[in-house]
Amino acid sequence: PLYLPEQLQIAKELGCEIIPVLIHPDKSLVKQFGALQYVDMAHGLTVDNVTLLLNSILRAERRLNSAKKHPKSRRLNHHRRLYNQEISSAKQSML
Repeated sequence: PLYLPEQLQIAKELGCEIIPVLIHPDKSLVKQFGALQYVDMAHGLTVDNVTLLLNSILRAERRLNSAKKHPKSRRLNHHRRLYNQEISSAKQSML
């Protein structure tokens, strides 16, 4: 648990997909995840959490395959998201 922030940073720098899986019911770990979503298996395997994990892996694989085929589109999508967030923020501040 002490190395979680460093591990996340290394994974991001390497361009790795991150799929956090909680296997111990430890609130301090959940806090370290911050805004990251995670698969909670701390209370055992269930159909729901295994499905969530497998779907997360499938989405990550699709993103990686898409990025390999269209490296520029991934960057463009990121910039589009940032732009849309800025527009949303501006609209909210106008209300």
